[in-house]
Amino acid sequence: MSELNPKTGRIERWKVPTEGGGMHSVWPDSKGNFWYTYFAAAGKIARFDSRTKQTKEYEIGKGFSGYGIVTDKKDRVWAVSLNTPVIMGYNPTTDKWTPYPISVPARRALAEKVAYYGHALGPLILERLGLTREDFAPIEQAMMVENNLDKA
Repeated sequence: MSELNPKTGRIERWKVPTEGGGMHSVWPDSKGNFWYTYFAAAGKIARFDSRTKQTKEYEIGKGFSGYGIVTDKKDRVWAVSLNTPVIMGYNPTTDKWTPYPISVPARRALAEKVAYYGHALGPLILERLGLTREDFAPIEQAMMVENNLDKA
């Protein structure tokens, strides 16, 4: 992780804690944290706090090779793996990660140059990827429960 001071031109660098696990995707949240995935199937996702300059790593699971990561308006984090057929969801209130299995790894979807927002994709694209809307039901259900819409 690096930070450039535009006034002085000085660059400050911080090493990633996991040796051999270089950063892949980086995404900020509203609190000034930067979330990132690792190359090399490190099995971790990390959060860098830009105020304290500290990194917290989360053990996701052996073989998890992070590929894409985003945060939403509630600072929940969503990450996909290159080879593992799962979307990982992080809840900042509980500080816990939840796996949402999907039918194919992100690698297959990304090979077609399609983002991993499967529920928003048209039926023809889903069919070409070998996916259906039902593959995304666990994610939609989790969001319904979290927003108390499952009781409506």
